[in-house]
Amino acid sequence: MKKASTIIIPILLSFVLLCMAFVLVLAQQETTIQTVNPASGAVGSQVNVQGTIDTVNGSYLVYFGNQLVANSTSEEYSVNCNFTVPNLAAGAYNITLVDTISNHTATKVFTIPAVSGFSVIPVSTFAIMGIGILIAFVNSGINRLLVSRLIGWQQYKSMQKEVNEWNAQRMAAMRANDKKQIEKLKKKESQMMTMQAKMAKPQLILVGVSFIYIVVWIFVLTPTFGATTVAYLPGFEGVLGAFGSHGSMGVLYWYPICSFLFGTLSSKILGIIPIE
Repeated sequence: MKKASTIIIPILLSFVLLCMAFVLVLAQQETTIQTVNPASGAVGSQVNVQGTIDTVNGSYLVYFGNQLVANSTSEEYSVNCNFTVPNLAAGAYNITLVDTISNHTATKVFTIPAVSGFSVIPVSTFAIMGIGILIAFVNSGINRLLVSRLIGWQQYKSMQKEVNEWNAQRMAAMRANDKKQIEKLKKKESQMMTMQAKMAKPQLILVGVSFIYIVVWIFVLTPTFGATTVAYLPGFEGVLGAFGSHGSMGVLYWYPICSFLFGTLSSKILGIIPIE
């Protein structure tokens, strides 16, 4: 009996140890990427990666192709991070999660779709356009109201026409080197300058209101969108260093473009700038 127990006890201990080792192996985490949301998107779009790494509370890196796009520390074994799709050409790229301690990795494929004309337009493109249109028409509307109050609309239009005709005649005379005509037009120069100063008075009053463009740009849109791509101008890739792949651009350029375009358009529609 004593001899049997000396054989059975070591066998039982070995079995227990094997079971414990098996449980530890089963409980061990692996480096995995469980979800990539979304699985495709344009340059500048936001992506969420969820997964696990081997090391409890360990550090990890996330690569998009060869570019490092995120680095942080897991919560126990869990990874949950966000990054912005870098400025790369259309195609399929590996998103790679790296456990920096074990050096184990996991990958998922992400696709940047080809931009054909305006086939991929972010919602932010229209949102910023809408803000630009609203501010432009409010600004031009106030300008017209001031013109009507301070000058009178019909008088403003009459002066506007006269000044434009005088400028056109002067430019034509200068191109033709017609000294006689230049001298004739010069006699009306002081009168034209007086008209221009009177016409500019409403706009000078409006300068303070016009700062709303800058306030919205710096204190609202820039913090909201940051360096994210908000619009594309196909064919402008790399122009002046301002546009990225497929003519992508951030709010730094798109908002001023919208402001200038719709500011000019609203002024023409409301008659502040004559339509020639």
